[in-house]
Amino acid sequence: MDSTTQRIWTLYHHLRMAVDQVDEGVIILDLQPQEGAGPRMVFLNRGIAALSGFDIENLLGNSLATLFGGRNLQMLLDRLSAVAAKQGVFQISNPLLRADGSELDCTWKVSCVCDDKGEPLNFMLTVAGGADPEVLQSSDDGIRVEMIEGVGRSERMETLALLAGGIAHDFKNMLTGVMGNLSLARQQVGEDELGSQIDDAIEASRKGCDMAEHLLFFARGDGDERSEANVGHLLQKTAQLCTGGGSEVQCKVLLGENLWSATINVTRISQVISNLIFNARQAMNDQGVFQAKLCNVELLEGEDDKLPAGPYLRLEVMDHGCGIPADKLEEIFTLFYTTKDQGSGFGLATCLSVVREHGGSIGVVSEEGRGTCFTVYLPATGHEYIAEQDKETGNGEFYRGDGRKILVVDDDPMILNTIKAILKHLGFTVVCVANGEEGVRVFQRYRHERMPFAAVLMDLTLPGGMNGEEAAEKILDVDPEARVIASSGYLSDRVTEEQRDKGFISALSKPYDITMVSNVLREVLDGTGQL
Repeated sequence: MDSTTQRIWTLYHHLRMAVDQVDEGVIILDLQPQEGAGPRMVFLNRGIAALSGFDIENLLGNSLATLFGGRNLQMLLDRLSAVAAKQGVFQISNPLLRADGSELDCTWKVSCVCDDKGEPLNFMLTVAGGADPEVLQSSDDGIRVEMIEGVGRSERMETLALLAGGIAHDFKNMLTGVMGNLSLARQQVGEDELGSQIDDAIEASRKGCDMAEHLLFFARGDGDERSEANVGHLLQKTAQLCTGGGSEVQCKVLLGENLWSATINVTRISQVISNLIFNARQAMNDQGVFQAKLCNVELLEGEDDKLPAGPYLRLEVMDHGCGIPADKLEEIFTLFYTTKDQGSGFGLATCLSVVREHGGSIGVVSEEGRGTCFTVYLPATGHEYIAEQDKETGNGEFYRGDGRKILVVDDDPMILNTIKAILKHLGFTVVCVANGEEGVRVFQRYRHERMPFAAVLMDLTLPGGMNGEEAAEKILDVDPEARVIASSGYLSDRVTEEQRDKGFISALSKPYDITMVSNVLREVLDGTGQL
């Protein structure tokens, strides 16, 4: 287990070091919006920090205009769709806005990172000091631009972005071996000190999985995807991240009872929470304790002139800092407004935009010298959040296989060993193969010999030859009633509409443990899967 953990950290640090050692600045953007202040910056390297003088943490989540400026921004945004369509590189000479208020002439190259089907995932910018004299002079707005198709530094950066997704996938595969074996070991010990230590190791593995999910987000983005989420858990996690690193300030999180869930874009709501917590930290000069409180609220008709009646989550972030002058309160949500020496003026404007997009509201009350309270209302579902792995299944015991056969197709020997041990512990008979072609042949042979498989667990990212989707299609040609479960480090916890259309009955996201495997097989084999 120690060697596996070391491999995980080595992969992660190699990626970060590779990007940070490039002389140019590197920025990865969301696909949208292609208007206004532009897409959000979701990744930046040390090169952009060196060029701009900004700290990376003060740029993350802000819009492109923070560095590109507003003068020529719309011209750039108007060309993003062409960059995505042609998958070429758009080059432009434009000043980089620096933290000290100065401007640095730079050459910007914009490309679109796409998946293996050619679908856009993110935009990538590389920024180099100095304007390129070969860039053509535009006649309409005086800014020098051109579309270029060559390889070179921009495409090398695109490769690194795709590499981030690949490393995150491998990271989660390794964690599957760690979490799966730890969950098996946990079944062999009682509620003693060793059991507690294994529980701690499993929780640490889950945090490693969260880090891998962040890498995957950089590689693929999350678009406007929304899902039902546990906002209380998100608040706790974000507060911990935003007040860690040796800070002397503490965020006390208070959660109401039986908190409702909300259908949100998790990344963007996390950014709202982060902005409010960082504001509180700065107001208190990174000293003392401030409070973040989340509770359920049922608004009645006419109770709030900005919101319709219904269930809401109310988030209050309260500090005891310097406060905001009364004559400035109406300006703080205005784009570019800031009172900080190195502020961008995007933090609270972004909060307002994101909260309104979710059908909520944000307000503030403050008194100079006493502190500030920001209040956010988010529409809620009216019921508590129940994670897939936490849903009540059976009588609380593991699902038993009773000798039924499971075919597992995965190219990673460590994962095959782990899932084989888990399935045997659950009472299944297991047949493991390492590629799609062999998986189809084995499935056909066992069916011909009247020893059919109860289910097939299929890795989607089989390298070389037949991939997981192709193998699943051929298996379903042999037996249209086959129960094929998709498995990958790229997956979420639920099977997507696209995967359903390809015949997958359920999904098992890596990394997984014995409980997750048991729950998915119960759903699939008891006829209550995610069809």
